[in-house]
Amino acid sequence: MNSGLKAVWAVRNLRILVLARFISNLGNGLAPVAVSFGVLDLPGGNGKTLSLVMVANFLPLVLFTLVGGVIGDRLPRAALVGATDVLLAIFVMGNGLALITGNGSITLFVIVGAVGGFLNAVI
Repeated sequence: MNSGLKAVWAVRNLRILVLARFISNLGNGLAPVAVSFGVLDLPGGNGKTLSLVMVANFLPLVLFTLVGGVIGDRLPRAALVGATDVLLAIFVMGNGLALITGNGSITLFVIVGAVGGFLNAVI
């Protein structure tokens, strides 16, 4: 590693940012896979219900991206990204906990998907 790269990695805030984005991106990448298996494992879970859940996730993302951009321009970016990532993590973990305890439902997946889509539109 050259000295310039060492100097960059010596910046504490950069290391925190890189780690936080890695964790966030890992969660964003794995969540749809887990949701797919979770929905298909539920009673009544099939291709149609999985499509409904995925549309509930991506429709708010498409519809609110412009609004999310305006919100992102008006609020402090670091706080906004941090808050939305924490909220997304809470919703996804709640969904997983509901599945593990046997309380998961298609309706819950649709609601959490819609909220997640909106939060992703904001960041």
